[in-house]
Amino acid sequence: MTWVVLQVNALSQLRANRAGYSVSWFLTSVFVVLTAWSYSSISEDPDFYISSTKWHGEGLGGWLFFFTAFAFLHAHWFPGSMLKATETGSRPDVSQGVKEFLLYFFWPVGVWFIQPRLNKIWEEHRWAQQALQRLGTDE
Repeated sequence: MTWVVLQVNALSQLRANRAGYSVSWFLTSVFVVLTAWSYSSISEDPDFYISSTKWHGEGLGGWLFFFTAFAFLHAHWFPGSMLKATETGSRPDVSQGVKEFLLYFFWPVGVWFIQPRLNKIWEEHRWAQQALQRLGTDE
């Protein structure tokens, strides 16, 4: 989750005024996922259990599980959508963002495909900033 949060932070700095993207909603989703995982790790509640290999929710824990599952999916959809929007310059449709979502969702493999794209975006932004700074200087 840390890798995803850091990427959203970097992308939001590059395109801070992008309409329709709420980083606070994303951070709320991350907080819900981490809180639910922490609760599951500390408590021994048989109605609610989340680990990397097993998910289980019954009764009241089932409702918490569904909310946590939505937050988990949103925490992976948001950076994928934001990455695509930064690359294309416009907000992507659902069909355009599915590939990025899957790359973030299966993050061990997705890192190999996403990180070079992020590095390219960051370098282009850095070169653009340097060009703007050079315009203001007399040489």
